[in-house]
Amino acid sequence: MTKESFLSGKQLTAKQNGYELVIANDREAENPRNKYNLGKMIFFGDYSYLGDEHNLANEREFLTSDLWRETEVVLNLYVADTENQKILLDPISQNQKPVGRIVAPHNRIVYWFGKFDDEAMDTTIDELIDEVQEYNDFLNDNLLRFSVKSPTGQVIESVGGFSASMPTADILKIMKNATNARNHFMFDTLLPQMQNGTKSNNDFMM
Repeated sequence: MTKESFLSGKQLTAKQNGYELVIANDREAENPRNKYNLGKMIFFGDYSYLGDEHNLANEREFLTSDLWRETEVVLNLYVADTENQKILLDPISQNQKPVGRIVAPHNRIVYWFGKFDDEAMDTTIDELIDEVQEYNDFLNDNLLRFSVKSPTGQVIESVGGFSASMPTADILKIMKNATNARNHFMFDTLLPQMQNGTKSNNDFMM
């Protein structure tokens, strides 16, 4: 279950006792920036269509805004202009300038963690990095959805939004934790085979 295989439209399937598990690209994925996030992701200029909606005209206006004055944690954002556009946390070259920022205001940190201290600040950085990765997965069609079908073909459970940027076994574990307990057996069918190497990713590709 590699990123490339899912981007090419393939899927992972398993069947047991008449039930079928299907894992494929999440065609119903919602933009993660539309939910209430810890960070506020702001882009300017040619990249203003990325990230969160805002009414700031340019970076100078942003740096004099209330949002900037309330910011406690900030990470610079860069864009790699490749076939699959990717947001980076580090510049590609010394001369590359940031085209955006993701920031965490004081009030959001307190709301998120119920406190404001060094531990909350450190965790905030990790959360912002995760938000950038989640947004990258959305931009590049790199999110997965699993569906469980009954013996009659009815979809009895379907959950999406899982990043494909992980080893297959790790993805299956996360999906298993998200599914109803009655459907755990479908993931239990695949997990041992992925972990002990008796099955490769390609064995499950269609």
